[in-house]
Amino acid sequence: MNDIEKLKVIEAVVCDYLKVNSKALHTRNRARELTEARYAIMYNTRKYTRLTLDVIAAYFGYTHHVTVWHGLRVMEELIDYNGWKPKQAAIRLLIAGKLSDSVKEVWLEEFSDHVANFMITEQ
Repeated sequence: MNDIEKLKVIEAVVCDYLKVNSKALHTRNRARELTEARYAIMYNTRKYTRLTLDVIAAYFGYTHHVTVWHGLRVMEELIDYNGWKPKQAAIRLLIAGKLSDSVKEVWLEEFSDHVANFMITEQ
């Protein structure tokens, strides 16, 4: 699976989990749920692929890589300070299920504790 295909898988997983329309992500709509979904896709794309910021920006119709860079910073803040860690853990679990075993190993190292907590609270 090449990196663009991985990006499409990541987009599908995030859209399904956050219940947003994939086509709406490629518009100029700045609704919070769409913006956070875009940032989550950008963040996970950087984690799981070797795509450059310019390529990720072009995928979403942006003309400059700085937009993606900003999205990555915002996503890190959301994860660290605004309660996104359980959501991100669940999204990464779903992505890992769709991608290769090496992705699962990376994910397990970083988020195993958070998934255990998430699974307990979801039941």
